[in-house]
Amino acid sequence: MASQLPKSLNLLQPTETPVSSWDRIYLWVFSIGRYLIIAVELIVLIAFAARFSLDRRNNDLKESIAVKVELLKEQKDTEAELRRVQSTLSNFSYMLDQQEKLSSDLSEILDDIPSEIDVSIFSISQLSISFSGTAPSYEIMAELEKDLRENPAYSNVKVELTKPGGVESSVEYVIQISTEQEDTNGGR
Repeated sequence: MASQLPKSLNLLQPTETPVSSWDRIYLWVFSIGRYLIIAVELIVLIAFAARFSLDRRNNDLKESIAVKVELLKEQKDTEAELRRVQSTLSNFSYMLDQQEKLSSDLSEILDDIPSEIDVSIFSISQLSISFSGTAPSYEIMAELEKDLRENPAYSNVKVELTKPGGVESSVEYVIQISTEQEDTNGGR
């Protein structure tokens, strides 16, 4: 007789491997899949917490920037005043540097003018010197003109003489001198 089938019913899962593809999917979802889902949920929770942390840091930085912008706006007038003062000090420094040159030019020209000559108007700038007045004679003016033309510091000497009165009256003069020299300071 052929082998008889057992008369018991087994309701437990079979210990053998699943045969159909639905059985394999079912087995994968309830064994490996649940660990994968838990890992994904952990990653999402970490990203969620990081987002809160980064948002808080971003808001703190925005507030810090806003405070600094307000501080800079409050200091805008002070900065403008400091820049104005700095510009003024720079101008004063430049003027002092130029004053030394002009002072030496003034001293030199006053040393060249004989004591008999009266100077009524005197003007000095960085590039020119001009003065006018009266002199007792043409000879004194000729001597002054010769001294000025021989001075290498003066590039262009113009002398205008007029004698308003008779023979014994004084000579009126206007002298213009150019002091243009090559700038060795880089052209300030």
